[in-house]
Amino acid sequence: MAAEGVEKTSEDASSSGKVCTRFDLEKETELRFEVEAGEAVDQVELELLTGMAEVFGSELNRNKKYTFGPGSKIAVFTWQGCSVNLYGKPEVSTLMRASCNC
Repeated sequence: MAAEGVEKTSEDASSSGKVCTRFDLEKETELRFEVEAGEAVDQVELELLTGMAEVFGSELNRNKKYTFGPGSKIAVFTWQGCSVNLYGKPEVSTLMRASCNC
C-alpha cells in the first residue's frame, strides 16, 4: 500500500533541494513514516497542504512545516481527507486505511 495516494515526487528548491513527495490521503487514512536513526541523517519535514490532519492527536496547521529528527516514528491521521508534502527521505513511508468493526 505504500504507493497508493502518492501524487508526485520532485526536487523542491524552496526546501534546500530536498526531495518532496506529496501524499493524498482519503478519509480515515493514516500515513506512517520513519526517519532513519543516526548522526549524519537529514531531518524530514511534513507540511499539510489541504484538509485536516493530526499527528498523535495534535491537529496540524496548514502551510506550516513540522520537522522530525533522526529516529522519529510518526503517524499522520485524517478523518476527512488531506494532502501533505514530505520533504527529505524517510526510511519508511506507508499509507494505511483505518478499519472499524463497529
